[in-house]
Amino acid sequence: MGYPNEISKSLNADHHTVCKFDDNESSDYISVRNALKTLITEVCTIGVGPVKALAHAQETAEQLQYLLGPFENHQDDLEFFRRRWTMGTCDWILSHVTFREWATDEDETPTMLWLHALPGSGKSILSSFIINHLLEQSFCVYYFFRFGDQLKRSLCNCLKSTAYQIAEKNSNFRLALMDISSTSKTLEKADPKTIWDKIFVGILFKLKLPTTMYWIIDAVDESDHPQLLVEMMQGVANSTASIKILLVSRQNDDLISTFDRLSVVVPSVFLPFEDTKRDIRTCVEKEVQYMRAPQDFKSMVIERLVACANGNFLWASLALLE
Repeated sequence: MGYPNEISKSLNADHHTVCKFDDNESSDYISVRNALKTLITEVCTIGVGPVKALAHAQETAEQLQYLLGPFENHQDDLEFFRRRWTMGTCDWILSHVTFREWATDEDETPTMLWLHALPGSGKSILSSFIINHLLEQSFCVYYFFRFGDQLKRSLCNCLKSTAYQIAEKNSNFRLALMDISSTSKTLEKADPKTIWDKIFVGILFKLKLPTTMYWIIDAVDESDHPQLLVEMMQGVANSTASIKILLVSRQNDDLISTFDRLSVVVPSVFLPFEDTKRDIRTCVEKEVQYMRAPQDFKSMVIERLVACANGNFLWASLALLE
């Protein structure tokens, strides 16, 4: 359900048998019994105050979901790409002068960073690395567009997910959204421009945030409205809130033109993600070390794979599977 502090556990049952048990030795029965026992123990230990707070948080989450309509859990995609990250890769981005210039929380630094690269070059893995880094020390929200999933291609879904993440972390924004939910109809079927104008331009950009907020949006080119997304970012120029936005995508003529127009309004920098050879080598070396072969042969395989990959992580990954 996505409630705060929620713990999920699977049962060997369907919706007909989920509350039916063969006996009190059933593993499903024991799981449910233990979960209830833990809940009761926590209530008795911490008192009713925190329990009321949790109930209020759940009620708030339900109201926000009613206002925004259904959208995918953003954490699932982050975890998906983080599991594919190899230690020792991607850290070059943190010392890159263009990234550091964008990430610096100072006046007169770029608001927008467009990181672009060829297909299969590991953009989403790099995005997940940056997100994980920023989450440890900053106010960061994020979204991964996914071409193979119609819901995750939706710009509406991206905006709703972003709004929900911000509401989770900022009480003033959350209260303003709650006011909308009590005075107007749901935004479930609203178009992207309506959501942007009502939630971001109408509320968020008028707030004074205590710290800079970072947005990371991956695979912009896989959105159902990539140019519209970039065009709407012009509204950030009028934001009272300090917001830094990183957009990650392939490079194409339409996006180049749209970003050129955006950079006239919003201070922007571009970062071509070209040199992936070091990260590919790290990944290949990690896998090849487990081969049962002489070291000379392993070294030859590493050099051949890195050279043939030609900067394409996807090719190298598929070759390692063979």
